[in-house]
Amino acid sequence: MGRSKAIPLFPHPALLLEKGGERALVIADLHIGWEMALSEQGIHIPSQTRRFLERILGLIRDHEPSLLILLGDVKHTIAKADMAEWRDVPEFLDALRRSVREVVLVPGNHDGGIDPLLPSGIKVLGASGMRLWDRYGLLHGHAWPGPELLECDLLIMAHMHPTVTLSDPLGFRIIQQVWIRGRCDRGGLRERVGRRKAGVGKRGDLDCLIMPSFNDFLGGQSINRGDLGEVEYIGPILRSGLMELGESDVYMLDGTYLGKAKGLIRGD
Repeated sequence: MGRSKAIPLFPHPALLLEKGGERALVIADLHIGWEMALSEQGIHIPSQTRRFLERILGLIRDHEPSLLILLGDVKHTIAKADMAEWRDVPEFLDALRRSVREVVLVPGNHDGGIDPLLPSGIKVLGASGMRLWDRYGLLHGHAWPGPELLECDLLIMAHMHPTVTLSDPLGFRIIQQVWIRGRCDRGGLRERVGRRKAGVGKRGDLDCLIMPSFNDFLGGQSINRGDLGEVEYIGPILRSGLMELGESDVYMLDGTYLGKAKGLIRGD
């Protein structure tokens, strides 16, 4: 049994999981077709799907995973598929399927109605997530994790599109995508998902990792805008307060460590 590792692929918003000779590449929040939603507001941006595909294929060539895990929100519209998604999603997924041995989709809240867009060979799991090598629990984050994920050592989520807002003394601001590494109350999660039997399963807090969105044009939730206790973050785990967000470590896409989330709070 080889040791397992979770490796953020700085400066890419992608995660590599390794165990022995096995490798899994994880990406999240592509939101293919989001350009169409912007065009309806008078903002015209060329499709980014080809660029996303080339970046992912480059990661596959560099790291040679046997498994690609799409951690939710492959498409942008929530309960249907628009014209751009009907055009781009099947071609995009087919190119990925031909480049790696197995592709798994853990659906997000934007993946409703995606089944007709899926080429053969794409495995779709439930919103409660998947367990990999008994070490990693993976879910999009808009639903509670399945009970089996709580027996893992690391819970990997997306959905939040975490960012930080950085500003200088003159008031110029930029928004940067970030990774968040923190801990969840494992016992509290067990109660929420209906596993309350005392003395069963692993003890202690559960390590958690929140991934940045692979689509770098998207907005997200800035973890340093306002008081952490007053902001209603998306996803049941964050809303429940079972993850100690203030004590979580924050990293930029290039790996720069920014510190604990509670030390980054701004008032505006």
